[in-house]
Amino acid sequence: MKHRDGFLDLIRGVAALLVMLGHLRAFLFIDYADAGVAHPLWKAFYLATGLGHQAVMVFFVLSGYFVGGSVLSAFVQQRFSWQRYAVARLSRLWTVLVPTLILTLALDSLGSRLVGEAYSGLYANVFCSGPSSETPASLGPLTFLGNLFFVQTIEVPVYGSNGPLWSLANEFWYYALFPLLVFAVTPLVRCGMRHKAQGTSHKAADGCGAECAAPVVPRDAAAEAAKGFRKTSGWGRAMISLFLATVLILWLPSRLVSYGLIWLMGAVVWWLAHHSPIGRWGKSKLWRVLPAPLFLASLALSKTDLWFGNDWMVAATFTLWMPGLLGPWPKTGWWSRVSTALSEVSYTLYVVHFPLLFFIAAFALGGHQWLPGPEAILIFTALALGVLLISAGWWWLFEYRTNQVRRWMTRLLSSRQPVS
Repeated sequence: MKHRDGFLDLIRGVAALLVMLGHLRAFLFIDYADAGVAHPLWKAFYLATGLGHQAVMVFFVLSGYFVGGSVLSAFVQQRFSWQRYAVARLSRLWTVLVPTLILTLALDSLGSRLVGEAYSGLYANVFCSGPSSETPASLGPLTFLGNLFFVQTIEVPVYGSNGPLWSLANEFWYYALFPLLVFAVTPLVRCGMRHKAQGTSHKAADGCGAECAAPVVPRDAAAEAAKGFRKTSGWGRAMISLFLATVLILWLPSRLVSYGLIWLMGAVVWWLAHHSPIGRWGKSKLWRVLPAPLFLASLALSKTDLWFGNDWMVAATFTLWMPGLLGPWPKTGWWSRVSTALSEVSYTLYVVHFPLLFFIAAFALGGHQWLPGPEAILIFTALALGVLLISAGWWWLFEYRTNQVRRWMTRLLSSRQPVS
């Protein structure tokens, strides 16, 4: 527990919960504009359950911090390995995604037989999400493979009714792009650091390019550094990485690429927290408290057309707040165990909940929606708890085994490498 970022655990878990509750509210309750609610508590309920998209922006920042931070840490320590990185990221994604795609296939196939019109877009305008007449649920093998290899919203639609899978494509390609960009700028950074330490200036004519391109590795790592991609000089690796990153950026949709800047905000926080005075300043109670109203204001204004509530400001204000949230809980208790549990199950909850809820809303409830009231809240609470329990069970069956899958993938790749 003492090695976890307690507040970030809580925020990650709550963000996943908000995404699920937002979809559940859209399935069960009449839209806010038509409900005519006047009581402040109902207004707060609609606001809190309408922040699913904003929660995904927070997810992107957190992912940039944790995943981007792990990449930067590996580069700083001269131990980055594409194989280890790919195994870590793919085992994390696929261990949950593969069984969830199969679950989506099973639920959507059954739903299409029972209430086929729902999966063809009958309730798209009512639910404000899910399959539509323009994009009905697609369960073909090509769509399955496209989602398995993270080209949904790029080359294929999301699989079946599982709309939240759109963000997994974003995440995967950010994972691929970030190390390439780091490789591209590393020689320049090392060059600047060398000359700053030596009190000299960069002069390529004096052979500076070759010197500054040389990777700074310990002697006992020289053999490893001579293998594969790392045989190339620092500047050569930088040019290859820059070329590959450029090709990916030109191929990927502009919206996906632009949200990558939000992901980068989290990586910047990691760097500043570990390599600048901000890491020390962020430990103050003032930093934990003062940025919070700005973030909460951006969330509230995200329901308006004001610029302070757009995706960028939600991400920026949360990024500003993050240095004050780093580190473990001051004291552990039941709240730390709850936040840890929510954080652990957050990925599973995110990818599993939608096909479950859509099937229930379309088949069991027949698309019926309620005005705000006790009956609707009772159904809402029961379904929310049910989905949480199912997600916890799904987590135990699959995501809990991620380290086992990672070790199996590592052994598999090691056994296929030729012995030198």
